[in-house]
Amino acid sequence: MAPDCSSFVFPNSSRTLRKKRRLAGDETYGPVQAGNDMARAAAFLLAVAVARGRYVVLENPSGSCIFSYLKTWLEVVPGAVKCIVHRCAYSNAPAGERWLKPYKFLAYGPGSLAGNWIWRAARRCRCPNGQMKLEASGVSGTPGLSASASYPKQLGEMLVKAWQWANDHQKDDDSYTYTSDSDSEMEASASSDDQSSDPDEFNPGAWQR
Repeated sequence: MAPDCSSFVFPNSSRTLRKKRRLAGDETYGPVQAGNDMARAAAFLLAVAVARGRYVVLENPSGSCIFSYLKTWLEVVPGAVKCIVHRCAYSNAPAGERWLKPYKFLAYGPGSLAGNWIWRAARRCRCPNGQMKLEASGVSGTPGLSASASYPKQLGEMLVKAWQWANDHQKDDDSYTYTSDSDSEMEASASSDDQSSDPDEFNPGAWQR
């Protein structure tokens, strides 16, 4: 699930009035009301999915405060695994013309695998010539924000494959072991443009049978 992030990100904060001590924002402002309703609905559906033993994921940009807003709801749902995926790692655009955009995924699932299935889709930025900025300094609503809103096709396909893999192997849950993965994608270091401050956002390993 990927709830609308527009009222949870910094560029719109002067209107939403979301702050660290006021994560609900200005609830008299329409987009904030809609954003809060959608976020709570997503948290409810996520909890239902986990209760029914399903693999499910919640996504927003890493700089979105939706995860902080939903903390009270999400922290009671077991099995969460956080993962950052850079959009540019799945882009076919020429080097230097890709949007960096770190997506934050909060994945869940049953058994010992839990949300670790999401690591099968994890890729970090390895652009040799940098990336295009989503917005110009001090300017909000620039084209990059809209252009980067949708997933690259390859990312969407990889997420579906990771989800299918988890479901296909659910019956063999007891055979999962956590091992170090030498794949270059998983060894990539965190980019300085990654807006997340959580120390466990990138886990250099993968769940394998």
